[in-house]
Amino acid sequence: MKNIHTFENFINEGYGNISMYKNAVQTALKQLGYDVKQSDLKVGSKRESNYDLITLNGELLCSSSDYAQMNTWIQNAIKEDPKKYGLDPKVLESVNENYKENYKRFSPEEQKLSLAISDIMWMKFRRMDAKDKINVLDTLSAHIKATGSLQEAIDTKYWMDYNVDTSGKSPKDFADKNKNFEDCFSHGVSEWNSEADSENRIKGAQIDKVKKLAKEFFSKEGWISVNIVLAMIMQES
Repeated sequence: MKNIHTFENFINEGYGNISMYKNAVQTALKQLGYDVKQSDLKVGSKRESNYDLITLNGELLCSSSDYAQMNTWIQNAIKEDPKKYGLDPKVLESVNENYKENYKRFSPEEQKLSLAISDIMWMKFRRMDAKDKINVLDTLSAHIKATGSLQEAIDTKYWMDYNVDTSGKSPKDFADKNKNFEDCFSHGVSEWNSEADSENRIKGAQIDKVKKLAKEFFSKEGWISVNIVLAMIMQES
């Protein structure tokens, strides 16, 4: 959809959780190779019955009707017409060429491993048949035995960028650098679950996964904020 001027009126008006949507858009852009800060994103939303229509620079990007699919929808829309959203198409061309060149250097086992651990390729892994999935998991298992872990050091600077709510719609204390980890993390989870519909609330293993990441940030920086916890939930759950 081009030239949807009606959506321009809704940029940063605060419909839905605009900070959450900015996080989703920035994450998708970074995965595509764009170096875009939240402060550079003009993300807006318009309420439509039970979901929001999300815009980037005044153009319709996707809906919030399925949080699990938002990253895929955003990336597909940008790949289809990056100029529509004021983005440089050469970035996509460069990223694709670099990926292809690097991928050629991988052994067959390393290629399977990259498919399993890359966020961008995760959907391909999910579409594999059972035999191929087993082969990938066997490769992962062998790699873990050889190296001890697949875990990379957390990039705290990346997460710090999410502590600034450029929309001005979130409570100011969500950006406070809290030194009480349990209290701050519980606050973030509670805030997320109070805003999300029943199927998108996190619990059990999902909470444990995000908590592990949040603890890594906390142990390295000595503080964490509700904004950062919410960003981690959005990206990692």
